[in-house]
Amino acid sequence: MADASKLRIAARATSSTVTRTQTARSFAPVPRAGNPASGTITPAGQVLRVLRRVGPATRSELSRHTGFSLSAVNRIVGELLGRSLLRDRPELAAGGMVGRPQIPLDLNTDAYFTVGVHVAGNEMRCVAGNLRGQVLDCLEFDAPATAHAALPVVASALHRYRLSYPTRCALWVGVVGDGRAERRAGGARRFGWDDVPDAAWAAAIPAPVTVTPHVDAMAETELWALELAGRPSPSSYLYLHVDEPFGAAWIVDGRIPAPGRGPGTIGHLATGSDVPCPCGRVGCLEVT
Repeated sequence: MADASKLRIAARATSSTVTRTQTARSFAPVPRAGNPASGTITPAGQVLRVLRRVGPATRSELSRHTGFSLSAVNRIVGELLGRSLLRDRPELAAGGMVGRPQIPLDLNTDAYFTVGVHVAGNEMRCVAGNLRGQVLDCLEFDAPATAHAALPVVASALHRYRLSYPTRCALWVGVVGDGRAERRAGGARRFGWDDVPDAAWAAAIPAPVTVTPHVDAMAETELWALELAGRPSPSSYLYLHVDEPFGAAWIVDGRIPAPGRGPGTIGHLATGSDVPCPCGRVGCLEVT
């Protein structure tokens, strides 16, 4: 798989629309970057996003980028430093600049790893990445028939990465699959990815887990790519994916709406044909 494709999958672990988050038994104690139910980003999350976008920045620069007061930035930075999510970069300080507000800060790319899991068709890929989305490793498996069957595979990949990177903590696991994630069911409704309760994920995966639909994750990744490139994007638009799976995602005010507030999937619009669909109906757009 090309590095660009690996990067996109790894990126989904930390930037995908949150459809369901569970608290695992044992994981790195980090501050929450947002509210899964509302799609909001916390102040700590905003600071991390700025550093991901612009690179090393001083506290004063973070204050200007976020609009937070310097005292608020100091509080946020103190917490993130304490969690080893950030690190000071005194060697990057401009000549003549003194004092803590002028010492650049950067993402700590050595303390954690994230895992992106992509399930599509007959294959399943697990990618480990750092906080900047750089790929550390990629494992490929045959796609399991159901989400229940995938749980031990994901757990095995996470265990292998922990052995490979013993000095890093597992920060988060992001799972992307074809279909649409349903909040009540706790999984995507296609290819057997349904009715997997939070407790099953928590019991199998010793890290926080986010599950998101394929097209939503692709749209979020495109937003991230534009952000990293410093290119402006429309604040609200429709992302349409005409392939397998067939679907759409709304971007509203620069964000994908939280679960239950989006446009729904267009893949199951009725077309009048008699082609059976895995959802149990006939004539759905994505199978016609």
